[in-house]
Amino acid sequence: MGKWFPGILFFFMLALVSAHSLWPDTVTLGWEALVILALLAVLALAPILATAEIPGLATLVFRQQVKHGEETTAKVEREAAELAEQTARSRTDEAGELFSAEVAPEEASTTATELGSDGAPQRGWEPTSDVQAETPDVQSVVDLFKVSAVLRNLLPRDPNLALAGLRLAIEEGVRDALAFLEPESTPTSGRLPLGRAVRRLHDVSAMTDTQAQLLLVIVELCNKAVHGQRVAASDAANVFDMADTLNRSFTLGYSLNFRANPHWHEQGLLCQYEHCVEHLPLTDPSTDASCPLFGHDCPGGQGVVDSCDLAEVNRP
Repeated sequence: MGKWFPGILFFFMLALVSAHSLWPDTVTLGWEALVILALLAVLALAPILATAEIPGLATLVFRQQVKHGEETTAKVEREAAELAEQTARSRTDEAGELFSAEVAPEEASTTATELGSDGAPQRGWEPTSDVQAETPDVQSVVDLFKVSAVLRNLLPRDPNLALAGLRLAIEEGVRDALAFLEPESTPTSGRLPLGRAVRRLHDVSAMTDTQAQLLLVIVELCNKAVHGQRVAASDAANVFDMADTLNRSFTLGYSLNFRANPHWHEQGLLCQYEHCVEHLPLTDPSTDASCPLFGHDCPGGQGVVDSCDLAEVNRP
């Protein structure tokens, strides 16, 4: 009944006004009745007008959302810069504490090769040329979702398809992160709409407010492209820029990609889970599953801790 009511109401009012025009002496309407009929007509037509296609309006609304996304992007960049500075100081201190422990003389030269004089890991050490050609950069491991070159190449030719592909990449990253952080709710969360999945990820403290806001804007813009909104290549490129900024805002240690990093040593990192370990619980006192360096539970579990080189160095 609900969806038909506005139409029925509109045609009833139209019939009443027509009858008044044809037989004014029989069907009388005072000015009060006409005012009420006019208000009812607006209410009846509102759902129809809301869905009407007005040339250029949808594009204008899309660009306003892009502008809002760009403003949120600037906030995310500022927050990320502050977090990166804090993380760099914290990790230098942690590494210094770890490697100030007594190390056997035969291990000292090896340790010095990968560590600076202050005990901090040398993330800028130069691997061989063969390794350089095959090893992805650290940021590609930290990213929440992967934006392929294929999608970027689609931007000038088919921006709508590029945004549809971006949405798929975002959905994969969000659902994988949620499945790791809330494994008990995986069957239910897998059926959540993407927007609600993003909010759930934020609720488990995996993202800041501004990161979640930006991701929701990106998802909404991608949804519009998927559902037929005609998007200009320049607008789609702006959405991709927002997505890149969001990925860069996840710093080392705070990644939502919880897969083991097979290239950690070539990248100058301390272990295969350094990129995401900060999201795991920090237990005090430590347990058999605690990372010997960072203190958090290891994303790889106790088996990884038992075979960890850092555990050997830090063992009393």
